[in-house]
Amino acid sequence: MWTGLLYERGHGLSGLLANGVACPAVASSATYSVPVRLDSVLTCRLYVAEVRDRSFGLRMEASLPDGVVALSVNTRHVWCRMRGSVALEPSPLPDWLCELLAGESQVSPR
Repeated sequence: MWTGLLYERGHGLSGLLANGVACPAVASSATYSVPVRLDSVLTCRLYVAEVRDRSFGLRMEASLPDGVVALSVNTRHVWCRMRGSVALEPSPLPDWLCELLAGESQVSPR
């Protein structure tokens, strides 16, 4: 959902990487509150959980048709500039990303 939102807003992941920046997930966790079956139909929503100077947290909730939240996934991302071909260095979030995160307290289902 996150990379799809970036793409929709004109900041596709391949373009970010080509420009020497990235926002890798440095932590993630998932909690299942009820069983999710193979053919379960889920409605997913993406929320901005927290924004800091160089990082941000996202939460995705997946609900069953009756509205019960079955799954919650939390991720922490760090905005980085690339040094060379491999090294990443944490950097302040760019203005466009701060604006995107501020305007996306809840992202519609995708």
